[in-house]
Amino acid sequence: MAFEFRWQCFVYFPTYTVSNWADHFDLTPDVPRPIQKLLAVFLANTVTSLTRDRIYAIRLNPHKKMEPFPISSLSLFFLRDIIAMASAFTLPPILGKHISEKFSIEFKNGERIAQILCPLLVQVIATPVHLLALGLYNNKTATFAEQFKVIGNIYFNTLLLRCLRFLPAFGLGGICNIELRKWSKSQIAFE
Repeated sequence: MAFEFRWQCFVYFPTYTVSNWADHFDLTPDVPRPIQKLLAVFLANTVTSLTRDRIYAIRLNPHKKMEPFPISSLSLFFLRDIIAMASAFTLPPILGKHISEKFSIEFKNGERIAQILCPLLVQVIATPVHLLALGLYNNKTATFAEQFKVIGNIYFNTLLLRCLRFLPAFGLGGICNIELRKWSKSQIAFE
């Protein structure tokens, strides 16, 4: 199994596992379940992603000393991750219900449409946040005008690549996870 594939599994398996657990367990009645799920999934995904990214950085450039990320970059990465996790795990059932009611289609079809669209559409916002976080790390002396000029030059290509990455990971993967979870529930009695 390839090095990169193993580390991607290290991110996605815990993320989806926590998502599925969050659908079945209510940790506290004081916090709405969608918020509980979002925070749990965000935590799992962020911890595993940061670990994977650190390993990638060391492996891809072993001779460069690792510099700590500035708080500004980490804050932007956290913002990027929370909106990405909301679009992949929290918003699709909510938007799916709205789509099914608005267009008079079955909920499962509305949810599938939302599961494909949400992770892709959020990239319009998440991509510049991602690029700014990297820019603040890689070029600490650049002004915001210079940072935004670089972002403008690479925005559409990066947006396309991030959509291509998120479509299988959270769009199609999300649909597969929904179907696997439904099948599992039919096989095992959950209370």
